[in-house]
Amino acid sequence: MRFTTLYFLFFFALVYVVFWIIPRRFRPYLIFVASLGFYAAWSWQFAVHLLLVLLVNYLALIRLLGRPRRSTLALIVLLNVVNLVFFKYFYFILGTASQAVGVIGPERLDAWLEHNLGVSHIVLPLAISFYTFQLIALQVDAYRGKIPERPSIIEYLMFSLYFPHFVAGPIMRHSDFFYQLRNLKPDETRMLDGLLLVGAGLVKKVVIADNVDFVLKPVFANPGGYDWSTNLMAALGFAARIYCDFSGYTDIARGSSKMLGLDIPENFKAPFLSASVGEFWNRWHVTLMMWLRDYVYIPLGGSRRSPARNYANLILTMALSGLWHGASFTFLLWGLWNGVFVSIEKLLGVRTEFEPGFIRDGFVSSVARLAFRFGGMVYAYLVFALGLILFNSQSLQSAMNMYGQIFFLRSGAEWPHTEYVFNIVAITLLFNIVQSRKQFHIPVGWKSYPVLGALGLVVLLLLGSFPPGTTDFIYFQF
Repeated sequence: MRFTTLYFLFFFALVYVVFWIIPRRFRPYLIFVASLGFYAAWSWQFAVHLLLVLLVNYLALIRLLGRPRRSTLALIVLLNVVNLVFFKYFYFILGTASQAVGVIGPERLDAWLEHNLGVSHIVLPLAISFYTFQLIALQVDAYRGKIPERPSIIEYLMFSLYFPHFVAGPIMRHSDFFYQLRNLKPDETRMLDGLLLVGAGLVKKVVIADNVDFVLKPVFANPGGYDWSTNLMAALGFAARIYCDFSGYTDIARGSSKMLGLDIPENFKAPFLSASVGEFWNRWHVTLMMWLRDYVYIPLGGSRRSPARNYANLILTMALSGLWHGASFTFLLWGLWNGVFVSIEKLLGVRTEFEPGFIRDGFVSSVARLAFRFGGMVYAYLVFALGLILFNSQSLQSAMNMYGQIFFLRSGAEWPHTEYVFNIVAITLLFNIVQSRKQFHIPVGWKSYPVLGALGLVVLLLLGSFPPGTTDFIYFQF
């Protein structure tokens, strides 16, 4: 069930009304049932599979809270990783092994599955990357003694399945959620802020991301048919498109959650205002990057080791980020691309909040600081956009063709959409500027009613304009 359909509007409206009518003690049960139904609407078989995964993890969680043994933690983490690897990376591993040593390939496996089991291939469960990382974080935190009290089974299931964030994040920690469950009450300010976020998210997704997607697809499908400037603008445009798509989803998720009286973490902090690649990755998909920092980078030694080991840890962590997004060499190379730039910046002494050390106070220095900041923003955006060629290309060969067109200034067909894509990039930067300021609030009371009615109308119009067959949220595939 997609957020950008009228079906979801009716579903959420029903949940919202019942949620605030029933006694407080029954609200977690309602969210659990609604969340399970939300997932089962995609596949009831995988809903059963997910429940089994959650129950096994709950048993391990209780054991870790009682007797935090390393062997218990290792076993449950291994089970979660095996579940993820089987569904998401099995074809990638099998295909690589087939090319390297000649074992059975994915095509023959699919033929065997079709003949013997009646299924055409192994299906990737919705949101498996998100819920796997969230469950691993919960187990590790229990082992480290960071969970002060044992959650009830219904609190745990509500946390694990919570439908506003479940299918595409943000990745939550226990500290983001459990403490809120015992103080749920209607809040008009939060409800209005939530509706404003939902409206903003729909504008990003339906008005911007979906429309520019149809313009960009032909270029990524056939980069050799277009000149270098078209390929470059397509890469810049895709950076804006993925931001509007993913942050739009997050806005809808956070807004829906606020209307239910719960806050979930913000996943984007104006990333396109970053003046370095390192700063960018502290602002983009924040919950994933914090997860990788706390559960991969720091356990590997972080910056406490030698400089060479530190750079290796950074590159390895970013490579894992790439593989988390998808099982292919293009995603791995995309992660390595970002890891190398972050490491180079660290080697050169570029701080996360970029500012050259020689700049001092004063008017001239303020102008210089602004110029360096703007130059850094252009550099960080360009690095991100060029890296996304690997992220969005269907194959490594297609990505190399696109890079060849850009860096060798090759000719090709002209593109009539350059100005349109440039405007999309400018609008996306405006969204980042707004996001960097204090959050807007709708005044509570009778003055809010016209605004409330207008926002409701915008939501209805935008949902009605999203017909079946248009684009899903990009991060649904992860």
